[in-house]
Amino acid sequence: MSDTPVFHVRPVVRCFYQDPDSPFGVCGSEARWERRSAAGRPSSFYCDVHRGVSDAPIAGDLVLRRVSVQMEVIYAATSPIESGAKAEAVARLEAAARASGGTCSIMAVNSQVGRFPAPVAAPATLARGRGV
Repeated sequence: MSDTPVFHVRPVVRCFYQDPDSPFGVCGSEARWERRSAAGRPSSFYCDVHRGVSDAPIAGDLVLRRVSVQMEVIYAATSPIESGAKAEAVARLEAAARASGGTCSIMAVNSQVGRFPAPVAAPATLARGRGV
């Protein structure tokens, strides 16, 4: 497919087995086997447990759908030093992404020092349940 974009950050290829017991609907374990599709559609991929007898080992160039989610994740810093706070937050997010079969492509990391006001105390109530 000459008009297919070329990706340079390759996430872990994951198993497409339809698993009704999974909260995600699929197995999602690391795949090692490719099941080629007809009519020019991308292949599907399977782990050792869910591979078919005609599946081939994953080798060479792959054509697969990649999903990118843009979101903001906010951590309370563990370090008062900006560089240390940022490094620890990025390391935690990368570990979480890896554990779920993803990879990170960090665009920006920001930090800010701010104040959280103390919660306003609820008004005391009288014995009859009315406010003071």
